[in-house]
Amino acid sequence: MSHISYWLECVKAVPEQCCISFQQLPFIDSIRFVRNADCFSADTIYIGTAEELSALFSSSERPSGITFLCSGCDSRLKEQASACSSNLICSDKDPFLLHDLAEEMVRKYRNWKIRFQELSEPGHSIQDIVNYGADITGFSIFLLNTANRVVFSNVNPAVPITVIDPFFENDMLSSETARQLIDPVAQSRVALKELGNGCICWVYKVMKEGTAISNMIFAAPEKDRKFDAYTVMELTRQAIHRLMNTSDGLPYWAGEEFKRLLKEIVEGKITDEFEINQRFSMISCGSGIFCSFIIIEFTNMEDLTDRPLQVLTELEELFPDSNTAIYDGSIVLLLSRPNRAFQPRPVFDTCAFTSLLQRYGAYASISNATSRRSLLRTHYIMTKRILALGRKLYPDSRDRVYYFEDFAEYFMIDLSISSFNNLFGHDDIVLLMHPDAVKLVKYDAEYHSNLLEFVYHYCLNNCNIVQTAKSAFMHRNTAASRLAKVHELIRADLENGEIQQRMIFSYKVHRYYSRCSDMDLTKRLERGAKREFFR
Repeated sequence: MSHISYWLECVKAVPEQCCISFQQLPFIDSIRFVRNADCFSADTIYIGTAEELSALFSSSERPSGITFLCSGCDSRLKEQASACSSNLICSDKDPFLLHDLAEEMVRKYRNWKIRFQELSEPGHSIQDIVNYGADITGFSIFLLNTANRVVFSNVNPAVPITVIDPFFENDMLSSETARQLIDPVAQSRVALKELGNGCICWVYKVMKEGTAISNMIFAAPEKDRKFDAYTVMELTRQAIHRLMNTSDGLPYWAGEEFKRLLKEIVEGKITDEFEINQRFSMISCGSGIFCSFIIIEFTNMEDLTDRPLQVLTELEELFPDSNTAIYDGSIVLLLSRPNRAFQPRPVFDTCAFTSLLQRYGAYASISNATSRRSLLRTHYIMTKRILALGRKLYPDSRDRVYYFEDFAEYFMIDLSISSFNNLFGHDDIVLLMHPDAVKLVKYDAEYHSNLLEFVYHYCLNNCNIVQTAKSAFMHRNTAASRLAKVHELIRADLENGEIQQRMIFSYKVHRYYSRCSDMDLTKRLERGAKREFFR
């Protein structure tokens, strides 16, 4: 996996006598002498004299795609190696010294590979991998997500902090720096960039299934320009990939630390405010003073499992100041907030978010903002439940987004079911409805009308018949006719503010029964009438 230039430097090659047919080498596993080789492999480097290699290139075997180290020079060898599409590195060193130099380099690569493999086993973390990469290179290492936020890092004193600081603001590359360092880098390739002040950096755009999932930056002093940084970057990438596959099979590693923290919070393993704040300070995107949960579920889970990188990358672009993870069958984002305000003006592109949800057949619920980390578990559970309620109550919602504040009363009704069962041994929360609302439910069931829904809109609009007609999508004359029928059936003063609240709540109890409960409310009321529960 190393570049041919590092082997040229290793054996002090004579450049004008060398033939480079391909520059990127596979991982070199061993060194052998040509005279002892029966067959040839691309992961081995072969050493021979000019005479031995000339004879080999002239034979019927003529191996191609192989790298050879030649002790001595012969003007014909360069042309012969080119005809075989092989690399030829000529040196004035004797074969045994070439072997020692090459073996030392292979041993170094082999030790790196073994240690990176050990660090990719369960029990280790991505930070362990980054720390080891910094140790063997002496460089400062930064792993960035697709929003160019630093996810993991190890800053080495060899690179002055005065060189690094101008490139990062709140642990993020500025858009101008990203344009200079990240954007020009081709897929899965390494680019060497100048940082100034006697420092350089290597930038590696990590790709998966055609999607960029992260960027690596290795910063080093100018004197280390000839170091084989590509090999260490590739070994780092491979180790992270293996570690994530052994964790849960998810090839997107940026949210793993947040996922681990979220799991411990939801399971109640950590509840202390100070400890939770400390943990957040160590993960990819420390939360702001306030934060809100966004939980996304998919109608077809295959849309998530088949394309996790694509979905997560799009979400990261919409919510750059969030921690994101796939947890319990959903995508969970903890969105940092500068203040508690969230509605009616969300701080993200709602049109783009709705479009994403529609494209992937997904739905989302959003919690209120909180500054208390000890209540994150409560907010997560409530947001998860709001999503389930929203999908049942309004499955055809065009926006596909359910805000907690819009469903708080439904959530309280949902809690009442459990309370009624615990206190009374039954779930007749219809007892919480206004008696006149119950009367309208019975009338609607018998005559297939929707008077209770009309009363709901009428009370919401403070008894303004014009606004009610508009809200209920009906003609004003139809609305007036419905109101007359309502007054004929019930005696409640709908212009009384408290009565309005009771009727609105009663409508939501009825809607909960009809959409979220297995029971048939009409039949329940009929049985209640027989028992003279309702008069």
